Amino acid sequence: MSNPVFDFLQELINLMATKFSGKGDVPVTEDSKDAYKWLLEQMKIPKNKRVADVNGPVMHNGKIYIFKYNAKYKDKLAYWDRHPIVLFLGYQQGAEGKLAVGLNISWYPPEARKFIVEKIREMYKGHYESAMKKDPNDAIGQRPVLIDLYTLKTAMDSIGLSFALRTYIPGNMMKPQVCIDYEDWDKAIRLDTPRIFPELQTKGKQMDDIYKLFRDYVKGYRENMAVNKAKLDKNKKLQKYTFIK
Repeated sequence: MSNPVFDFLQELINLMATKFSGKGDVPVTEDSKDAYKWLLEQMKIPKNKRVADVNGPVMHNGKIYIFKYNAKYKDKLAYWDRHPIVLFLGYQQGAEGKLAVGLNISWYPPEARKFIVEKIREMYKGHYESAMKKDPNDAIGQRPVLIDLYTLKTAMDSIGLSFALRTYIPGNMMKPQVCIDYEDWDKAIRLDTPRIFPELQTKGKQMDDIYKLFRDYVKGYRENMAVNKAKLDKNKKLQKYTFIK
């Protein structure tokens, strides 16, 4: 029987050798501009369900959110995103209390972002299809999809794709905060218009610099696979996991 996490990992490993290590970035296209215009139009519709206002601090697993964020340690961070686009993966306890964990897909170059989000979606295809069938185009009403955070992180860690995994302090999330329905994820992963998504707060860094950090992060993992695997195996045995970046 096929193991979706194993299949996901194998496809990522095969892809690493050809795509994510290249130079240069995909330019902003009319496609991404259209996605941004679509988002703005949807946010203006009163009581919209496709791009819905989130009332309350609780997010649902397996959904994509866009929110305004005020990083607590912004003075120490080399860069941070004031408006992250997050595939929410659950909560965990941290030094600051309960932390929201998710993939800020803005940090991936467009090519990597599209591949990773679509592969995660395929892993839980039955759950997403069932939720859309029951509550079509209803971002809040659609059933959450419980993604195995530890299994996913271990798979992504093993080849360096945990670069965009971040934690957020719920109390530092501010309006506007919206959830995008499952049917419109194709638009969410195209939101890469410069100076808008992500809206960077940096110490001299631009998106090209962050994409280069991603590639260097991947390259470092690929060049030290044995060492990193040993660390992962040890942490798994000790039940220690590091999520915060």
